[in-house]
Parts: sequence; structure tokens; C-alpha cells
Amino acid sequence: MRLPRHLQPHQSARGKRPAGRLPLDILNINGLVIDGRVHAHITFSDNKVALGGHLEPGCTVQTFSVIMLHEFEQAEFTNWDAIVTM
Repeated sequence: MRLPRHLQPHQSARGKRPAGRLPLDILNINGLVIDGRVHAHITFSDNKVALGGHLEPGCTVQTFSVIMLHEFEQAEFTNWDAIVTM
């Protein structure tokens, strides 16, 4: 998928913004932390478009973000990412 034109690297008042360094708002983050492995999905937007996908290592937040975690003591996630064939 090609990024919309207004999300591609562009010249701004502070200089050229490289891809991946844009002022976007976080709309939602959800996922799992299992055995120390994070599998999270993020939705973010500017004033024109919303995009989403996997939250990858190296993502940074410019100001702040509130993240809440909840531990499910009786949940079983042993093979949560196993591929099952029928």
C-alpha cells in the first residue's frame, strides 16, 4: 500500500520530515504481552486519514502516551499464535 500524498516525506516549516517522523495522533493501541513478547496493533491519524497496523520496535512518541496493562491470571495463551490447519 502506498502512503497518501500528504503522509509522504515533505517540506515543512521545520525542514523536511522523513517518512515515519510525522506528527500523528494515536487513536488506539491494543494487543497482548505473552512471555515478554509484545503483539500490539496501533491506529493513528492526522487531520485527513487514519492508518493502522502492527506496532513495531523503534516507534517513538513525541510527547506522551498513556498505556494501561491488565494481567489475566487464569487466561491460557500457550499457543496463541500457532497456525492451525483444518
